[in-house]
Amino acid sequence: MSITSSDSSSRDTPIVSSDYPAKQTDFSRSEKVVEFNNVSLGYGSRVVLTGVNLSIHKGQLIALIGGSGSGKSTILRGVTGQIRPMAGEARLFGQVINHINKKELSLLRKKMGVLFQQGALFTDLNTFENVAYPLRELTTMDEAQVVDRVLEKLSAVGLKAAAHLGMSEVSGGMARRIALARAIVMEPELLLYDEPFAGLDPISMNQTADMLRGITDKLGTAGLLITHDIEESFRIVDYVYMLHQGAVIAEGTPEQIRALDDSRVQNFINGLPPEEGARFEYPITPDYESWYTEKQKLLARHKPSQHKER
Repeated sequence: MSITSSDSSSRDTPIVSSDYPAKQTDFSRSEKVVEFNNVSLGYGSRVVLTGVNLSIHKGQLIALIGGSGSGKSTILRGVTGQIRPMAGEARLFGQVINHINKKELSLLRKKMGVLFQQGALFTDLNTFENVAYPLRELTTMDEAQVVDRVLEKLSAVGLKAAAHLGMSEVSGGMARRIALARAIVMEPELLLYDEPFAGLDPISMNQTADMLRGITDKLGTAGLLITHDIEESFRIVDYVYMLHQGAVIAEGTPEQIRALDDSRVQNFINGLPPEEGARFEYPITPDYESWYTEKQKLLARHKPSQHKER
């Protein structure tokens, strides 16, 4: 599967907004790449998310939104199998991942591409070698095949002529494009984007958003976009899930989310302060209660004597 067609002219054409059609609205007949059924996720005994129902279809780009601490990164870790469901069932590429072993999980992860928030590029490698790294580590491609694939993906993000540049020679926006080229170089079936617009200027942000949409349509991938940028993400995604205090409180198309009569949703997407009494408060958990009890015991042991020395 290729992100660009085989003729040389299209291979050298970056993906831009004019390249992709109007967003699809019905994905019911498309293959489900990710499926969570009543899933609870957490760390140790601490439950972070409960009752999550979520699906991502082939060719669909969804946004996961919510305030800091709402559980977005926890869902990302659940999708990649870094943490397993505490309850419910999670499926990846049709396979239940609740209890699969490391080898099986590793095979599934080869079908994923990840664009990390900070890019995670190697500072001692140039642009070409950064993008080529997964191919050299995970495939048996010969050098000619590696060169062809890497230049194709760099062309897709408009950076073919920057293949020789070191990381100290590229801007923040260019670095994000390089990281995106690396994320798609293995031609994955699922792409995960962790805050792809963070730190970008308005022009770079707009161009990056267009590329994410174009990649989804041209490569036919499923895409999960974790973001705080409402306007840019709503412009390109097909569907939205909103998290609040450990649960999905809203889902729908961007238009449906905007129309919801829910103050929690409206306050968040419009950047308004929460209603009085609705300030953020991290929930009390058994782990916290255990920590607090031990802290009180420690304080009691070190409490100074009430008797004054004479």
